Amino acid sequence: MTRRGFDRFSSLINNISKELLKLKLSVMRDYGLGSAHTACMRILYDNIDGLTQNEISKKSEVDKAQTSRVLGELLEKKYVVSSETDKIYNKIYKLTDEGLKIAEDINKHVVEICTFVSGDISDEEMDSFYRTLEKISSRIVDSETVFFSSKK
Repeated sequence: MTRRGFDRFSSLINNISKELLKLKLSVMRDYGLGSAHTACMRILYDNIDGLTQNEISKKSEVDKAQTSRVLGELLEKKYVVSSETDKIYNKIYKLTDEGLKIAEDINKHVVEICTFVSGDISDEEMDSFYRTLEKISSRIVDSETVFFSSKK
């Protein structure tokens, strides 16, 4: 990747990130939620038997503190319930009936948006794009160790 390619890549990723945030907010606003709740609701929707806070954090790639805040807010709004246990980290979180309805609506919007965004891009092109993006993501993570670990 050239310096110019890096600048273009950074600009495109920043633009995509901002636009995704706007889309999430547009959908979540109707439920009094923010964009941070989107991943949590979708993960719980895909794991109907429930997950621990740590599992949600890992699947969403959101730090544990933020996951804890999001779950607290979802509990308060009664979109999520947790199992009764003394140990916070062993609690299983599940969507309530109301949370399930909201998650279904969120997923409906996600499918519509994804269908629009992918447009006439073939499945093969999308698969190749995601494989490439995963490699870039992994290498960017690795670059911190390679270039900056000795400067700490």
